[in-house]
Amino acid sequence: MKPGFIVGVPRSGTTLLINLLGQHPLIAPLYETRFLRNLLVLCRSASWYYGNTISRRMARVACEPLVRSSFQRSCNSYERKAVSYNIIPEEGNGIKQSYESFPFGESYCIHYRLDELVKETQDWLAQLRIGRVQPEDVYSSARLYIDRLFAIHCARMNKPNWINKTPGLLTYLDTLPKLFPHSKCIHIVRDGRDVAVSNLSLAWGPKTVRAAARRWKRLIMDGRKAARESSLDYQEIRYEDVVEDSRLVLRQALRFFELEDHIVSTMVVTRGRKEAWRGKLNAEDRRVFAQEAGDLLIELGYAHDDSWV
Repeated sequence: MKPGFIVGVPRSGTTLLINLLGQHPLIAPLYETRFLRNLLVLCRSASWYYGNTISRRMARVACEPLVRSSFQRSCNSYERKAVSYNIIPEEGNGIKQSYESFPFGESYCIHYRLDELVKETQDWLAQLRIGRVQPEDVYSSARLYIDRLFAIHCARMNKPNWINKTPGLLTYLDTLPKLFPHSKCIHIVRDGRDVAVSNLSLAWGPKTVRAAARRWKRLIMDGRKAARESSLDYQEIRYEDVVEDSRLVLRQALRFFELEDHIVSTMVVTRGRKEAWRGKLNAEDRRVFAQEAGDLLIELGYAHDDSWV
C-alpha cells in the first residue's frame, strides 16, 4: 500500500474518517504526528545547507560560522518539537469533545513509545548534523527514519499498513511527496460555518467567528494550492457526505487507497453535527462569516448566495 494521509482544517472530521478507515484489517491508523510538519521544514533547510546552490556558495564565503550555527539550532529545535508533540496528554483534558469516538482505545493512537521516538530521532539527526547525508538523500534518509517509527506502530497493532491523520499537513502538501513519493492524500472538507461553531466551543483555536472564518478559508485555499503544485495523488471528500452515508464514502476512500472495500463499518455515525451553525450563529455572526469567507462557501457549494445570512 502507498503511504496514505488524511488532512483538513481542524474540526472538519479527520478523526471520524480515520476511525472508519482504521477498522480495516490492513490499516493501522496513526493520529496527530504533528512533528512531520517540522521534519519537512528541516529537510528543506538541510537540502540547502549541504547543497551547492549559488546562495549557498555565497553563504559559505560570507558568513559560514553563522550559517552553521543556525543549522545546528534548527536541528535542536526539531528534536525538541518531535519529542514535545509526542508526549501524550492525559485523557479528559478538554482537547477532545464528548461526542467523539475513539474505537482504538485512546484519543492519540500512537503505539511507538517516546523512548523509541527519541532514539530514532537522535540517530537520524546525528547523521544530519555531521554531514553524513548527501543533499539529494536528505528526504530519503528522513523517510527511512519515519518508516522505522511507523513500522513499530504497525507491528503493535498487528496491521501491515498505516494511514496518517494529521490535519496540519494540509498546507505542506507541496513538499509531502518529497518525503513520501507516490503518497495518497484525502482532504476532508466541512462547511466552514460548522467548523467555526465547533472551534468556538473549544479552549484552543480561534476565539471569534471572524478569526474562524478567516482561518477556514486560508487553510483550504493554501492546501488546494499546495496540492496543485505537487505530484501528490489528492482527493477531496465532504464531511457531510460521511455523516450522510458513511459506508458509501468509506468504500470510496478504500478504493482511493487501493484497498479492498469488503468491510462494512460498525461505527455509529451521528448526523447531529451537520448544519449545527443554524442554531448557533446569530445574525451578526452570519454577516461576519459571509464577509470573510462567503465566497468560498459558494464555491464549495455550501451556499448559492448570501441569502442564508
